[in-house]
Amino acid sequence: MVVEGRWSVGEKLPELQLSEELGVSRTPVREAVNILAAEGLLVVRPRVGASIKVLRPKEVEQLFETAGAIEAAAARFAVDRASANELDRISAIHAKMVNRFERGERA
Repeated sequence: MVVEGRWSVGEKLPELQLSEELGVSRTPVREAVNILAAEGLLVVRPRVGASIKVLRPKEVEQLFETAGAIEAAAARFAVDRASANELDRISAIHAKMVNRFERGERA
């Protein structure tokens, strides 16, 4: 929801509304908020709440570079350790994801 732009930059995230909408307690929502804050997408202020962080272009570039490096390493490890059957399964999942993305089903 954050990445898809559901909230504006600087807007406070409605934790209670999110927990109700997702059908979970506030604890998993808070955990997700903490993860997104650690990833640099949110700013958490005590007694105020979490809001969408303003990212400078250089920060966006660094995030994509870091994510790309991690994903490349994970792919190398997977290829080195996966069986042919597991690689076929990954390829099928990837094809399904591409198909849904092309149909506009990003979630």
